[in-house]
Amino acid sequence: NALNITKATQGIAETGVEISTNDVIVQTVTFYYNVQVLNYAIQQFNQSLGLMDKTLALLQINKDNDLVRQLDVNRVMVTKTNMKTQKSGLQQAMQVQENLLKLQMGFQMNDTINIEIIDIAKMEEQVNNLNQRSFDVSTLSPYQLLKQQQGLLKLQQKSAKYETLPTLTFAANYSQNYMCDKFFTGETLYNYP
Repeated sequence: NALNITKATQGIAETGVEISTNDVIVQTVTFYYNVQVLNYAIQQFNQSLGLMDKTLALLQINKDNDLVRQLDVNRVMVTKTNMKTQKSGLQQAMQVQENLLKLQMGFQMNDTINIEIIDIAKMEEQVNNLNQRSFDVSTLSPYQLLKQQQGLLKLQQKSAKYETLPTLTFAANYSQNYMCDKFFTGETLYNYP
């Protein structure tokens, strides 16, 4: 039973190392994906700011023709300023995520990294492919670790049960004593069983 417990513990340790490696990979991929998503959001903000410029130009023409009030133009200008501020925040967040990615990957902070732009069509295709395959939880390392720990607990339970079983002990002692005047000879040789 002790050998089985040792084997189970060794399996748990190996799975723990695999999980640690997977955690590092997941963290790196998360940083990479965050940079991609923030870059995509900045592109969307740029498009929105372009539309906002066109809207402001139309509003200015309409204001010049007394079709809209200056208040309406000012509201759109405030919205545009707010969007620029949000875009600036996104750019800073992207820079932070990019630096975290460099740190995670062991790059120098002044090194440049090229990150692929998100392709929405490609992502949708991958999601559709994932939906067609069945999800098997038994291939996940954390699940395997839980199963190994469960096996170890069963072995420890058996061990605890075996410890409570009664123990039969047999002990024997036999002695014989000799006494005499000469070494094992003579009339004075006496033995006591």
